[in-house]
Amino acid sequence: MVEDWLIEASKLIERASRLSRDERETLNYFLENLSVGDLRVISELKARGVRDPIRVLIRLLEEGFIYKAADCYNLAKPLRLYIQRRGDLRV
Repeated sequence: MVEDWLIEASKLIERASRLSRDERETLNYFLENLSVGDLRVISELKARGVRDPIRVLIRLLEEGFIYKAADCYNLAKPLRLYIQRRGDLRV
């Protein structure tokens, strides 16, 4: 039986193919850095060439790729589990 996290991760990976360049760059950033502080993520995304980091973060939040916790953003649990059990992932 396929585990629920794997099904959800597969759906997210499929949807990632339809993201914009800035959204993919941001998602790849979170695949490398699973949890990042609010202020740090904005400056690091700008340094990576993301034009409007706040807009991109909101979009990834709405799509379920990341979630917001106290003072930080985190990669969604199914994608975290995918990385832990299957290895590196880039979109």
